[in-house]
Amino acid sequence: MNVINERKLENSSIELEIEVPAGIVEDEFKAVFKKIQQTAKIDGFRKGKVPVNMIEQRYSLYASEEVAEKLMKDSIADAIRERALNPVSVPTYEFNGLNRGESLHFKAIVELFPVVNLGEYKGVEVEEKTCTVQDSDIEKEVENFRTHFKKPVPKPEGTDVKHGDMVKLRYKKLNIDNSIERTYSAVIGEDADEYAIEQHISGMQSGGEKEITINYPDDYTQDDVAGKEIIYQVKLEEITRDEVPELTDELAQQGQFAS
Repeated sequence: MNVINERKLENSSIELEIEVPAGIVEDEFKAVFKKIQQTAKIDGFRKGKVPVNMIEQRYSLYASEEVAEKLMKDSIADAIRERALNPVSVPTYEFNGLNRGESLHFKAIVELFPVVNLGEYKGVEVEEKTCTVQDSDIEKEVENFRTHFKKPVPKPEGTDVKHGDMVKLRYKKLNIDNSIERTYSAVIGEDADEYAIEQHISGMQSGGEKEITINYPDDYTQDDVAGKEIIYQVKLEEITRDEVPELTDELAQQGQFAS
């Protein structure tokens, strides 16, 4: 393998023009044909007994591709190692084919890690930035920490549902044939859809039932109720509200903070 030309390109790339002598090319052709001979199946011959001249005639194109690919990979690997190059990707190749009895000539483009030259940095003055932590900042972080451990807690029986409550509803369409009873949960006030069922249960209590009539507009997003008046039988099965725990040693340990 001989690198006959080396040229630097833009974007930290380098082009290497490489030539592999005809003798090495011939040796590789013989090795490829011998490997093919061991497995080739041709009528009239046992496996591994096909004459080499017949192998060379039938598999010349395949052998040329195999030889070129192997020699190019080996050659560029040697060139990279000899020049201590630091490529960032697999090199790309450019060649015009390979004929047996001739040398292999090709070009390889190798993309390298960019070289960074440090400028003058000693004695440079840098303004040190300071950060002042206010009590309000600490209080905000503590509140966020407590909120992370919030849990839904059932509200006492007899308590009206309010904005921010999590409700579990069971409902059925009374004026629609074969309507199936369904259950879903929602947070009061979270859904901006004024036609959502939970928007119409004001004053209900846990365990209570109520008939609700909703007149949907023609352009409503749900086609099955758009433009219709639907009467719902609604049961409020449960009301819960998120409870934020007090800041205690036990809570701090749950957050993997030392008490």
